[in-house]
Amino acid sequence: MGITSILATTLKSLPWRTIAIAAMERAPELFQKARECFQKPGEQQLSEAAIETELQTRIACLEALLLEQEDLTRKQAAHSTFLEGRCAALEARLFRCKIVSGGLFAAAMILLVLLLK
Repeated sequence: MGITSILATTLKSLPWRTIAIAAMERAPELFQKARECFQKPGEQQLSEAAIETELQTRIACLEALLLEQEDLTRKQAAHSTFLEGRCAALEARLFRCKIVSGGLFAAAMILLVLLLK
């Protein structure tokens, strides 16, 4: 009980900021050392190989997804160009229909005026 009381007294006298800073500075190193101590030597090499294999698999998957996304982008650009052409053609047809309907309206008004005279 002597060691715990000494630690408790020491921790009570230190400011919490000092304890937090020391913990943040030392935690990654202590965690790595603990991991190395509890792992078997063959396990570490195996896990590194497994991690490398997993990373390679993930990289290949991401590259495939990137290629697929680029393909979709190209298809969308081509479809957008096609739709722009169709839109221009429809606008031209609409303009011609407006001209024809305007001419028919003028002809109808002329005929109406002739009919009423």
